[in-house]
Amino acid sequence: MKSNKIAWLSVLQGWAMLLVVLGHIDLNNEIVDPEHPFVNLIHSTIYGFHMPLFMFISGYLFYITKINKEKLYGTTILAKFKRLYIPMIFFTCVALLPKVILPTLMKHPADISWSYFVDVFILYKTNPLSEMWFVVSLFILMLLYPIYKSANHNKVLEYIILVVSIILSVSNIQCKYFQLGQVSYMLFYFYSGILVSKYKWYEYAQNKYVLILSLMLFVVVNVELPIVPIVRNLVGIIFSFSLCQNLCKFFSNLFSSYRNYTYQIFLMGIFFQMGVRYLYLYSEIKYIVPFWLLYVFSIFVGIYIPVLISKGIKKINNSCINLCFGL
Repeated sequence: MKSNKIAWLSVLQGWAMLLVVLGHIDLNNEIVDPEHPFVNLIHSTIYGFHMPLFMFISGYLFYITKINKEKLYGTTILAKFKRLYIPMIFFTCVALLPKVILPTLMKHPADISWSYFVDVFILYKTNPLSEMWFVVSLFILMLLYPIYKSANHNKVLEYIILVVSIILSVSNIQCKYFQLGQVSYMLFYFYSGILVSKYKWYEYAQNKYVLILSLMLFVVVNVELPIVPIVRNLVGIIFSFSLCQNLCKFFSNLFSSYRNYTYQIFLMGIFFQMGVRYLYLYSEIKYIVPFWLLYVFSIFVGIYIPVLISKGIKKINNSCINLCFGL
């Protein structure tokens, strides 16, 4: 049972990372691509739930590795700081270079000033890599570890946290300081992941009828209907859990070529995908290579170049370099 659980969870992590890479493909450098409506559909569907899914998985793992084992607060936060924050700071610095040198090619150019430095490295209001909001939010949610630990032995507190997290999620709080707006939005998904792990509710998702029902709901909520975000997110999460548990019954090695390097792909993949975007926008390649081939190529480089780099760094086996790359 334990090995099976690890297998389906690994498949789920691989699936979630694939969604992130797909979500980062933006060859035309536009929010909506008028020439490729199917790409818009993929993009809007993924952005309907993929980051709440990642936060949900993070909460699930946090329960297994920390809360359930009653790990000490200081040890836990130090480990998470090394694992999450140091690589984030390192790649933030790396991202500043092309943002400064080639600002006209960037969707989010950098502003070299003291106020920008404060916003990026002290207040965490922004980042040259816009997706880094997730790391800041996740780390802050993990700082609340003593509350989760107390609630693990107190059902009343457990219900209170769940209700408060729902209220915060639907309140649409706008606060960029320390990404507190995102923290308030994502607390519900992170804590729900903790509860699903604790009470083993994920076992219900193994049923094929749950997969069929969740797939139907997933299709419905991703049609242009006035569905509140929390419903769309939950449907996407349930569908993903059910899909990966059922797939794992037949393909336990699915995504095995990269699923152990999801954080490294998150940190590095965007750089290589930006390179493909640059080729598409500022070279003749788009007149030679079909759009869809470049689209698939962007997926490939976004996943596998970070994997190759990570494997190379492991062979070097330098503790400082490993720390910078989250290895």
